[in-house]
Amino acid sequence: MSKDVKPSGVGLSFGFVFLLVGLGVAYFTAGSALLGQRITAHWESVPAELISWSLQVRRDNSTTYSVRGSYRYEYGGESYTSDAISFYSGNDNIGDYWQQLFNRIKADNQRGDLQVWVNPDNPRQAILDRTIRTGMLIFGGVFLLGFGGVGALVLYLAWSSRYATADQHLVETAAPQSPAEPVISVSAASEQGIASNERNHHSVAMWIGGAILVLPAPALLKLPDLIAAGHYAALLFLLFPLIGLFFLDISWDVRKKFLQIGQTPLFPDPYPGHTGGRIGGYFDLSACRFAGRPQARLSCVHTYQVATGSHNVRHDLVWEQKQPASLQGQRVSMEFDVPAQLPASGPYPGHQGSIYWKLACEGEVMISGRKRDGMQRIPFSRSWRVPVITGPAQDSTMP
Repeated sequence: MSKDVKPSGVGLSFGFVFLLVGLGVAYFTAGSALLGQRITAHWESVPAELISWSLQVRRDNSTTYSVRGSYRYEYGGESYTSDAISFYSGNDNIGDYWQQLFNRIKADNQRGDLQVWVNPDNPRQAILDRTIRTGMLIFGGVFLLGFGGVGALVLYLAWSSRYATADQHLVETAAPQSPAEPVISVSAASEQGIASNERNHHSVAMWIGGAILVLPAPALLKLPDLIAAGHYAALLFLLFPLIGLFFLDISWDVRKKFLQIGQTPLFPDPYPGHTGGRIGGYFDLSACRFAGRPQARLSCVHTYQVATGSHNVRHDLVWEQKQPASLQGQRVSMEFDVPAQLPASGPYPGHQGSIYWKLACEGEVMISGRKRDGMQRIPFSRSWRVPVITGPAQDSTMP
């Protein structure tokens, strides 16, 4: 029986939209100009004369500029006209490019020094200015790193095998790729226990939400200029701060519920567990109680990379057993008898990758809330990585 970690559909959707927005804005503000300069690199410079020339000024919420005009030129003994001014179109006020272009071209025309760039393979194609605007490069770079970077991060987290969708709509850290499961000392296991995997479930959503809010902020400051220039589709950018707050709200909610229940470190018994023997342990609830008998689950998982150098890692279920956990007051105990033929933690003999063992407990707990009876039910789901060795030990190794 195998079970692959599947990417989160919500994460893939958000990541894809963010990446498209980042790439799209970066292309239209910077990439298209860089591509245009490369395409026109072999074009020839020829004399030209202005037919019309004007500086367009729009005053709405802010003042934006553009240049309109046309010119004539000769190439190969024939006369041509064109209105292609630069690699940029539309009104904006990012720097003073349009004002400087207007004054420079006008002065060059008056001196008789005006030159245009003509495509020798198609003389009807010409362009008046091949300047690359630094401000637009920065603007596009911010969107590429902000929205595109966040989108790539979300896609990576959603698709990467190191993460899987959790019940709280977040991601769960997958098995470490080290050759063996780390084993702490018996005294440390007795005093501190093994922390649950869920203790950091909120962190991924928190970092995603924070990145969505912070990284695109410089680009969002230019939103009024884009709207003033008639680019009303830019209003869609306002969705991204809302999405960032949504992720932060999820992070806060998951963290709050985790703290309401408590840390629940697992005290393994025996330590380490044994194939051909017993694997188990217990944890205590101090701030809540189970609404019914919880279900315990022990899993042996084979994890390995699908391809060399790939971040895509599979998690195949080698063996799993479920049974009710034991309740003794606030203490929850789990105990499994494990077949001897199962592999121990660490390298999997005869296979690529490694083995890890996971002990989990699921159910519903009653916790203080705002309902009339003062209590509410919330889902409980905790899991722990437990070191396992080969051997028939049955008695507890815990003090």
